[in-house]
Amino acid sequence: MPTHKILVDVHAPSIGSDGTAKSYTWTVPNTSSNNQHWYKIARVTGSQSQRFKLQMVGGYSYSDNHFASEVNVYGQLNNDNNYDLVFYQLEKSGQTSSPVLGFGQVDVDDVSTDLYVKLANFAELAITASVSKGDIYPEATSTSSTSEPTNFVAATEQFSVLSEAHFAGNVLISSNLQHINDDNNEISFGTDTQDFRTNNVSRLDISNSGVRLGGTGARITQVEDNDSLGTSDTKLATQGNVKAYVDARTGTNITSVGTLSSVTVSGNINANGNIVGDDSTSITNIDSIQLDNVMADADTTTRIGLSSTSMEFLVADSDVMDLNETTLNVSGTLVAKKHKLAKTSNTDGNADGDIVYFGATTSMDTGKIYYFNSSGNWALADADAESTAKGMLGVALGAASDTNGVLIRGMVTLDTDPGTIGDTLFLSTTAGVATSTAPSGNGDIVRVIGYCLDSTNGQIYFNPDGTFVEVTA
Repeated sequence: MPTHKILVDVHAPSIGSDGTAKSYTWTVPNTSSNNQHWYKIARVTGSQSQRFKLQMVGGYSYSDNHFASEVNVYGQLNNDNNYDLVFYQLEKSGQTSSPVLGFGQVDVDDVSTDLYVKLANFAELAITASVSKGDIYPEATSTSSTSEPTNFVAATEQFSVLSEAHFAGNVLISSNLQHINDDNNEISFGTDTQDFRTNNVSRLDISNSGVRLGGTGARITQVEDNDSLGTSDTKLATQGNVKAYVDARTGTNITSVGTLSSVTVSGNINANGNIVGDDSTSITNIDSIQLDNVMADADTTTRIGLSSTSMEFLVADSDVMDLNETTLNVSGTLVAKKHKLAKTSNTDGNADGDIVYFGATTSMDTGKIYYFNSSGNWALADADAESTAKGMLGVALGAASDTNGVLIRGMVTLDTDPGTIGDTLFLSTTAGVATSTAPSGNGDIVRVIGYCLDSTNGQIYFNPDGTFVEVTA
């Protein structure tokens, strides 16, 4: 094992509040056998709160354009009786090696630790040390070894800037730039690549192929200022380019899109003017169209007008039909090939048929049979006398004739059961009632008024015969 004499010069006292601070100077000579060897250079002993510093200046070559490096070591004996070390190495950019390849300690006991340095080939160090209290004992003779010392604890090499830093040249980074205490937030570097990451997820990465967002998808190589746009998958257009491209093809309104074989629209088509087609134009499979008027192509006076409460059908600007929630009004002739009448429910006064709204009669009994009298009112019909059984008959559909109406022909539910299903019904000698038995008393009126549709619910087809027979008994 190579052995070195270490030259030592001790000065005491030095700067220190306890008056026991000391400073030391010694060297580790230059030799080819230094390469990759560990040397014990000193023992530090003291008590808790002791601080010390080693400044080591040296080089590994005397060739031209090689420069000395500086290594600063800082140590402190903490209240857990362990020495904590950190070291900083400064050297000129571009040098191929450093004189100090490693630094650390081997604890001796609670108050002492041995300091070791790993040297490069032909490395030479000039060491200056100072200690606030206690002692530093430089090694007079050090035996080196290629093996790391037993129980060795490496001091981490650090670089720190405590205030604003200004760099006149390049800042060289071998791997990543990380945010303090947030190693998932970083800028990482590779060969011709950069990756900006947050929460350890790529947000922006750059390579010779272009820029990419989110770590996947196409890379962008250029933001091109060209209003004609293009088909490239790697170029972006500016907002102004896109607007100019659209404006050049549409202007402020779309006045023509040429001939289209079909158009599929998933949303709304909003138009302030007219949507015009020709006789062969069809719009199919439309869920809903919102508009005010539907007009004839040849004559806009023929149209359907729509409002929130009604529809109006006009021909040559004449109202021929209009309807709202309750009423359909036809000003001309209504021609219907079929009129479907539905059997009514078992609710008194439920009806489907011909209904009149006149007579100014109130307090009517729903489901009772009335006749229209000479006073222009409705009164309960009765087969006991011709005067109350002849003329127009009807069934009250509510208390007021002009509001609820009176059925004069059709399906209706009476308020009493007049007979068995299929029976012919007559006006009864009981006022307002129908019966399946023809009246037989002297002077009674026999008049057919309809047919029974149900045996228990009062449902009938009401169609009074225009003729009647008076009984003579």
